[in-house]
This record gives sequence, structure tokens and C-alpha cells, in this order.
Amino acid sequence: MSYEWPLDPHDLFAERYPQMLGLGLPAADIDAVRAAVTDMWADTPGGWAYEWSRLAGRYAGEGRHDLAVPAYGNAKFPTLANQPMRRALAHQAEQYQRAAPTFPRTRILAFDLAGTGETSHVPMTHDGGTEIIDGLIAHARTIGNGQVAHFGLSMGGHYSATTGLTGSVDAAVDLGGPVEAAFTAGRSFAHGMEGIVGNALGYDAIPTPGQVAAQLSTFTLRPLFDRDANAPMLVINGADDVHVPRHDTLVFQGRRDTRVELIPGTGHCAVTKLAQVMPIIYDWLTRTLKV
Repeated sequence: MSYEWPLDPHDLFAERYPQMLGLGLPAADIDAVRAAVTDMWADTPGGWAYEWSRLAGRYAGEGRHDLAVPAYGNAKFPTLANQPMRRALAHQAEQYQRAAPTFPRTRILAFDLAGTGETSHVPMTHDGGTEIIDGLIAHARTIGNGQVAHFGLSMGGHYSATTGLTGSVDAAVDLGGPVEAAFTAGRSFAHGMEGIVGNALGYDAIPTPGQVAAQLSTFTLRPLFDRDANAPMLVINGADDVHVPRHDTLVFQGRRDTRVELIPGTGHCAVTKLAQVMPIIYDWLTRTLKV
């Protein structure tokens, strides 16, 4: 269940360049790939996945598995629409396992959402995605001291907002998650997001705007906002996000046990200010979970 759609790779570079830098890739290497890429989908020199995979392979050969992971992550972006991108995902998972022994000794259960990555064969729905995550939470409680915090970024933030609002976790961090206004009918998409969303929803050809709007309307968390049962929550996003309206961050203001941060001068998921955001998240989790 996947499809390609008209997409200019230079549009992706224009938006995602700060994120690529923020994840640790050297600017000179990003610039070299940017200059080489001429086509979004071709599995030949100049193709997006081809050029990113070539860089990632170089990193892997040098033993820089920490750099190979985000490079292969870019190669598989924005969706697993063809074989080169699916190969990139497999290589990324392998490089992540090779890099893992160098990580600090923490207990983190990382997973893809329904409709993306290794679970891209399962269409993304609100209820279906939540059901998968509920199972992962139950498993996570068997690890360590039984406390579970759920961190989600972008669409992952939609699901961490869900588990926070339902109180199914001990703490929830929503970084740039769409929760209500983002699912309003008639909203336009930017920087290829229409194809990312369509693929995640399980279409194998470009859907109509009406089809997408009908499915997205089922993702609103309004029924959960009308309750008062949330776990401690931290909700953050950039003030200039072109994908998620400010409302979807500010709507959490005034809830009990909830901290809201709208970071000025940055966009979706505050990726250009992660050096500011990550300490906020770390400190909040440390205090909230008393670890």
C-alpha cells in the first residue's frame, strides 16, 4: 500500500534542511547530496534515495553508525513508496542496532506508527494506532520499575497526546502533534505532506481531498479534551509550524498537570531549536517521574 506523487526534492530540502542539521549530519555532506539530487523517485544517480543511501553507506563503511542512521532515515523519507526507500529502512534498522551499544544506559522502546516505517503495511487510523500503542505500553511496564512515559514527535505526538489525555501512561510528551484543528476539513498541505498523509492512511494511489478529509476527521481528540483524566503532560511545538496550527498546542493550556511551550522562531516540532527543547523535555521527565 504505497504510491509516488509529484514532488520536487528541492522543496523537501528547503523545509527539512534544519532538521537534517539538527539530527547531527555535517552541513557539507547535506549540501553535497542536495546538489546531487535531481529526482525524487529514481533509483539511479541523482535519485533521492540513491544519493542519501550512498552517503549513508559511506558512513557505515567508516564505522560511523550514528551518522548512517539519520542518513538512511533521509533516504527512506518521505514514505516507503518504492523499493529503494524500503531498502533504506532495512539498512537504517541495521545501523541503529550497530550504533545502540554506544547509547547511554536507558530503557527506551522505540517504534514506528501504524502506516509508517516497519508497520507501513497497516493503515494509520486513530483507534488502530492507539490499540498497537496500548499493547506496547503494557509491555513497557514489564521493563524497569514499571513507570512508562510516552514521547511522540509530529504524528507520534498525536498518539502521545492520546495516551496522556486518557491517563494510560505516567507521563506524556507531545512534540508537534496534530490533535484537533489540524484535522479540520479544507486545510491545505505543504511540502509534500499530502502524499505522506495519503500513504500513511493506506492508499495505493493518490486519493481525493474528500477521501483524506473524511478519514482525518476521525482523528480529532475533542472527546478526550472534554474529560478531566489526563496524566502529567508536556506539550511543545514551534510557533511557526506550517503543518500543525498553534491551536493544537495552545488547546492544552489550563489543563491540570500540563505544561505548554510554544517556541518562537521555529517551525514544525521546533526542529531548529532542539538544543533548547530537549533539555526542557529531559528536565520535565526527570521531575515528573522522580528519577
